[in-house]
Amino acid sequence: MDLPTKINSPVISLLIYFLISIGVSLEIGGANWDIVWHGSKNVESFLTPPHAVIYTGVALTIASIVFRLALFSIVAIKETNWKMSISNILKSQLILPFSLKICIIGAMLQLTAGPFDFWWHSNFGFDGLLSPSHSILVTGMLMASLGGLFGIYGHYKDNSSSCAVKASLAVSFGIFLMVAAGLIFMFTLPFSKGTHLDFNPQPFAAIWAEVILIPFVMGLSLFLVSSSTKMPFIFTCITCVVITMQASTTIISNSYFAWLFPFYVLNILPALVTDVILILFNRFGSNNNEKNGNGKIKDTIIDLNKRYFIASVLLSSFFVTLFFPWTVYVSYGFFKPSNEIRTEEFLLQLLFPIILPVVIPVSLISSSIGVYTIQKLNSRMKTRVNYT
Repeated sequence: MDLPTKINSPVISLLIYFLISIGVSLEIGGANWDIVWHGSKNVESFLTPPHAVIYTGVALTIASIVFRLALFSIVAIKETNWKMSISNILKSQLILPFSLKICIIGAMLQLTAGPFDFWWHSNFGFDGLLSPSHSILVTGMLMASLGGLFGIYGHYKDNSSSCAVKASLAVSFGIFLMVAAGLIFMFTLPFSKGTHLDFNPQPFAAIWAEVILIPFVMGLSLFLVSSSTKMPFIFTCITCVVITMQASTTIISNSYFAWLFPFYVLNILPALVTDVILILFNRFGSNNNEKNGNGKIKDTIIDLNKRYFIASVLLSSFFVTLFFPWTVYVSYGFFKPSNEIRTEEFLLQLLFPIILPVVIPVSLISSSIGVYTIQKLNSRMKTRVNYT
């Protein structure tokens, strides 16, 4: 038997899940900054500003999880005479819901990665971006961000009209997308040659992995959040989160890229235009539904999902500029441009012979497959629920 719902505090629970997501954002932001830091400073030291940001994020994530467990357990004992035990905690959906379990698994992976990384450095010297300890850390970040997203989405289902819940959902989703892309970049960027071990990916395979996987994840994710919430300007909000994180830790953190900031912010335009068009089409469809009477509601919903399908696919094709400069750096391993060529200049060199005729079409196909995949998964889950 679970606990009475009177001990549940939606505001506190939402805030805790939001803080978990913010903690993960500090981690992925600090990791991006750390890559730029090593590129410009060329130093390997524990006491660096990026490392401080990373471990602040880890501390915030773990502290938020512990605080929620402790608070809900203490309130349960005082208000309901609930008997506290590990068995009861594991069975309680109020104290330990599924979303928090995912966060805890992510936190445990991050705690494991710390001493493992120290041992790895001690035995193998300086490592690159991809190493077993770093892989465990980023996997833990992905799990924690996913748990925070699930937790906030649960609040959205209970109170979809709350502005705080909507904003939290958009922020947490943008953070999850950043971490998911970061995990892909870990396996595709040519920055993984350490002192004794070389984990750099095969250059040609890395390019194709990036071009296929990132649009796939973007299309799947963007369609899922837009079709399930139908929030106005959801694409713009998520893109703003990604731009804020990417710009603050990668673009303006280094004088090499800082001057590109006004151009990088233009990534908001595709999402903004898409949201405006969706709103106009949705209003038009709603008016037609009112005029035509019964029998058109289902058709309107189907048409709306088609629009979200197209919007998610089109926005995913802008991943090259949205995740700049990492998308360009992936190509360095294969094309090996001169050190005298700036990153943005190399991007322009690839634009007409590679990006427009090859990358964009492949990304459109990949993101379409991602959207189709999540549609099929959703329909199967609904079918199982109906039969049970």
